[in-house]
Amino acid sequence: MINTEAFKERYSDFDKEIVLDILDMFIGGYDENINALSTHLGNSDLTSLKLTAHAFKGNIGNIEAACPAFTEIDRIETMSEQLLQLDKIEDLEHDEDYQKALGEVAAQFTLFRNSSQRLLEEVKKLKLKYQE
Repeated sequence: MINTEAFKERYSDFDKEIVLDILDMFIGGYDENINALSTHLGNSDLTSLKLTAHAFKGNIGNIEAACPAFTEIDRIETMSEQLLQLDKIEDLEHDEDYQKALGEVAAQFTLFRNSSQRLLEEVKKLKLKYQE
């Protein structure tokens, strides 16, 4: 999932400590971000979902932007934004299509949670290599 050669090239001019900080930022914030996304989704808080997805996407992009987790979190952000725009037009809370769309966001979150967990494991391995 992580193109380690591209990662090393991207950060070749950075001190080892800075690279470790970038990796630690992802690892240390992972559970909090996943829990926040889950909570926002459960509460249908699309504004917070979109903002958290955007921030998490940035953390993932610092590691690897060409991976399934990045693509999936980008979809969550985009879908949330689209639903927010619809919701501004009219109250859709009880609309069947709107509820179906929320279900699609939830399905996308499940995909993301799985792929991001794999990414997390790879980031932990990459961190060990940088600590050597």
